[in-house]
Amino acid sequence: MKNYVVAPNIVKYSELRTKGSLSPSCYSTVRFANSHWKSLRSILGASPYKDGEEVGSAAYVDSSGRHFLRTSAIQPYNYVIRIDSESVLHIKPANYERVIAANADRTLTDGDIIYAKAGNVGDVAFCYGIENATFSSHILKLNIPQNKYYVFAFLKSEFCRAQQQLGIVGSIKGLDMFDFKVIDECKIPFPSGTNAATVIGFVEVLVKCILEKELEIRRKNQMINQLIESELESQNTASPFQYKYPTYSELARVGRLDTGVYTLDYKRQMHKVTNYANGCQTLSKMGFSIRRGQNLQFSEIGHTIITEQAHPKYYTLIYPTYVSDYRIIDKLLYLGSKLELQRLVRGDSIRGRGCG
Repeated sequence: MKNYVVAPNIVKYSELRTKGSLSPSCYSTVRFANSHWKSLRSILGASPYKDGEEVGSAAYVDSSGRHFLRTSAIQPYNYVIRIDSESVLHIKPANYERVIAANADRTLTDGDIIYAKAGNVGDVAFCYGIENATFSSHILKLNIPQNKYYVFAFLKSEFCRAQQQLGIVGSIKGLDMFDFKVIDECKIPFPSGTNAATVIGFVEVLVKCILEKELEIRRKNQMINQLIESELESQNTASPFQYKYPTYSELARVGRLDTGVYTLDYKRQMHKVTNYANGCQTLSKMGFSIRRGQNLQFSEIGHTIITEQAHPKYYTLIYPTYVSDYRIIDKLLYLGSKLELQRLVRGDSIRGRGCG
C-alpha cells in the first residue's frame, strides 16, 4: 500500500505557509497508474452526505426502542456495522424524536453506507440489523445513487484509506478539524475498456457476496444464542430471578469490590445457569485446562516481524480484539520469529481476554 504514497523531494515556502505544518504526511500524495477515475464528490448525489448529531450522555438509558450509533460501530475488517453495548447505545425516545424531527435524514435503514470522519477516518460500513437509529456527529451517511457496491469496495480498500489519512490534521485524527476536501477529493478508479460494465458488475457481486456471508454468520450466531436462552429458561427449576445486593459474607468470599460479579446482568445470567435442570459445570471440572496466550513483548520473544501478508514460515497470529462476538475470528495477522512459540491445535477453544 505504501507504494501509492509519495513524499515530495521539494516543498515550496508558499505550501508551508498555507498548511502551517512540517509533518511529511501533509505534503505526501497518493499516485497510481490508472488515469480513469472520478472524485467521490462527483459520484455522490445532490445531497452528498448527512452528518449526525450528538444526543448527550443524559439521553443514554439501559433499554429502549431507539438507538444511537457511535464511530466504534465501523470496523476496518467488517463490511457490516458492529452492534454491541459499546457501539450502539439505547437512548430516550424523546431525544431520538427531536433529532429526527430536525432532520429526517439522520435516521438509518438497512443498506445505508456510513463513513467515519474521526478516529479511523475514511472507514466505511453498511448498516444492517438496527432499527430506529440515529448517529454520531463524527459519522456521515453517504448518498451514492449509482454503482453503490463498486464505490464501497474501493472506499473500504487501503488505497482510498491512504488518500484520506494523508489529509487529516489534529491530535485526535479528524476530531479537531475535519476538512470535507478529504472525502470530496478521494479518487475512485473506474475501468475504461469495452468490458467496463462487466468489471464493475463483477466487483459489485463480490461485495454483495461478502455482505451476505457476514449477515448469515450473524443470523446463525443469533439463532445459537436464542436456542441456548430458550433451553435455559424452559428448563429452570428456580423461582423467578430477583436481584439482591451483595451480602458481607459474599464480599468476604469474593475478596474484592472492583468486579462485575455483583451486577444485575451477571447475577441474572448466573441464576439461569446454576438453576438449569440438567446441571452445570465449570470448564476445569469438564477437563479443560486454561493457559494464557503467547507473550509478545520483546523481553519475552525478542525481535519479530508482524505483517498482514501470509508467509509459509510465519505463525498465524490472533489478537484479542479480533475474536468476534459472532463466534469467528475477524482478522488474522502473521508473525515471524526464530523462536518456538506457543501454538493452537485443532480442538482448542480461545477467548479474548478482556473481551465480551
